[in-house]
Amino acid sequence: MWQLFALGGMFFSAGENVIDKAALLGKRSVDSDIASFYRPLLFCVVIVIVGLFGWLGPLQLSFPLSIWLFAPVAMFASIFYTYLLKKVEVTSIGAAGYLTPFLFLFIDTHIVEIHFSPLQIAGMVLLVLGGIGFSLDGHT
Repeated sequence: MWQLFALGGMFFSAGENVIDKAALLGKRSVDSDIASFYRPLLFCVVIVIVGLFGWLGPLQLSFPLSIWLFAPVAMFASIFYTYLLKKVEVTSIGAAGYLTPFLFLFIDTHIVEIHFSPLQIAGMVLLVLGGIGFSLDGHT
């Protein structure tokens, strides 16, 4: 079942990259900062709608400290993603997206202080490298 989830995630992520790039390059009037703001705003609206309808459970609002600490990272990621869309090919953007687990691995091990075994870390690294290889070489 998780394979279908991963395949669907890759499909919709690739579609998002292509649509975002086409919108940014097709409309020169779209400002990068505005595009970086609208993407998370629309995501928030969709999440609230899903929560209000209760499709995945009831809507619960909470603002723990970790959200406030993660907000600047998410803001930087959105601005960097928009920059990549304007400057880099879509396949390279997909490959760069596979590097984010390294950021989360660092956060988990150094900030949250979760301990992973060497085998678990090796598995994460191999999955990331496989994703990067798959996104860069379309023939695989």
